[in-house]
Amino acid sequence: ETGIPGLVLRGHDGEVNCVAWTPDGSQVLSGGVDSAVRVWDARVSMLDAEVQGHTDTVNSVAWSPDGSQIASGSRDKMVKVWDAKSGTAGPV
Repeated sequence: ETGIPGLVLRGHDGEVNCVAWTPDGSQVLSGGVDSAVRVWDARVSMLDAEVQGHTDTVNSVAWSPDGSQIASGSRDKMVKVWDAKSGTAGPV
């Protein structure tokens, strides 16, 4: 083992608190102290989308089993569910 990471994704302003892979491994979610949830294309190490809606640190992120929705939890005492393609929050 080389100890060199195979994938490095930069873009958050501050600490990253949580990450999650899509069920098919093609994308990565991340959440951090900048209140943003970011969707990354793991195949090319590029930012696909950034969703804003929390007003405090994002502590958890997860994909739905089919990869169509993402969920995020924050210190703002909110859990939000987002459409993974449009980035809009809405009812489940």
